[in-house]
Amino acid sequence: MPTQEQVRKMVDDHVLVNATTFISNLLDLDEWNCNDGLLNILAKPDYESAARDNGFEVFAGGNGGFYITWEEDGCSCEDGSYVTEQDAWEAACDDNAIEPYQDEAYEWYIVDAWLADRLEKKGEMVSDDIMGFTIWGRCATGQVIYLDDVMSQITSETPWYMRGEDNE
Repeated sequence: MPTQEQVRKMVDDHVLVNATTFISNLLDLDEWNCNDGLLNILAKPDYESAARDNGFEVFAGGNGGFYITWEEDGCSCEDGSYVTEQDAWEAACDDNAIEPYQDEAYEWYIVDAWLADRLEKKGEMVSDDIMGFTIWGRCATGQVIYLDDVMSQITSETPWYMRGEDNE
């Protein structure tokens, strides 16, 4: 598990500026309300929480894929391999008529392409189509970014931050 200092370093290197006022002002302009890039960072379905609340779990398999598991009639059941963890959570909801919850963005940040790619892989809301900026829609507020679980996950998956070296 990375230390707060390691996560803070990663955030400082790749989160460029708070863009909440910028995005809020764009939302006030009628012509931007139909922009797909902007819609992509306002809200997203939360398949994982909905599936978990209905007794489903997702596990990484030995072949690099992800599997859905659940209990049914006292038996443990498993469903095939999915490429990403997010795909597996979505399939658990879709295949079992579970309505996903909705996560809403409360803050927005301009991030670099390196972090945007990793945030997207974690199922975060990212758009590179907002007036030339890459924007991350954050579903949390009221705490510093380096305390977000997703930032800790990304840091732990990045060897140079875990070693504390200055590499890009």
